Amino acid sequence: MAFNPKHLSFAEGKKRTLELMKKHKVDLAAIITSQDSNMKALQKELVVGDKGIPKGFVKWQLPLFFPDGCLNYFSYGAPNAEVGEHSHDEGQQLRVIMNGSISYKGKVLAQGDWMYVPAGMKYSFTVGPQGVGMFYCYACCCWV
Repeated sequence: MAFNPKHLSFAEGKKRTLELMKKHKVDLAAIITSQDSNMKALQKELVVGDKGIPKGFVKWQLPLFFPDGCLNYFSYGAPNAEVGEHSHDEGQQLRVIMNGSISYKGKVLAQGDWMYVPAGMKYSFTVGPQGVGMFYCYACCCWV
């Protein structure tokens, strides 16, 4: 049988997401990570059913969205590199760890983990001993 995904409209997905975020007390005015206890519970509710994905895959929606769009980047950090405290005042960001790790406030984020940072929120992190490869979505442009 051919893969025939069922799709929600953006409005339906947004409504579903907002309802579950409220239920799990997600605060998009704070930094959240995939290692937060409420995110682990929420992830279970955001799993896409078997009929919505090809055989052999597991898929879930992240509990956030960018209403105004975003720009996408890859970034690789050297072992133990430090990113000093800063903010992105133009808009929120999402950082997904592809390989290696980073440490943020005592939490180790490794392959498959993610971190959401609201606009204007100051943060810093340290790259783990193996380095890190990350995918980012920003609501700002980072050319200098």
